[in-house]
Amino acid sequence: MVILSAFAAVLGFLGLCVLAGLLVERRGRALRKVNGELDRHRRFIDGLRERAWQHRDVDPALATIVLDEIQKFKNPKEIA
Repeated sequence: MVILSAFAAVLGFLGLCVLAGLLVERRGRALRKVNGELDRHRRFIDGLRERAWQHRDVDPALATIVLDEIQKFKNPKEIA
């Protein structure tokens, strides 16, 4: 009887370990997905900033607004 309850406890513990492993794996996948999206957005903003700078002669006022907004977004404490 004691051996049976010890066996059940070990099986329960192993089940919890498997469940925890699955949850960690799922969280890791979600985190990688979010990091990928964040990298994609950073590349977009960097490209937008570069285009605004390269073509500032077309519309200097608009380029200034775009560059200022990107700067505020990247460094909110500096603009305040």
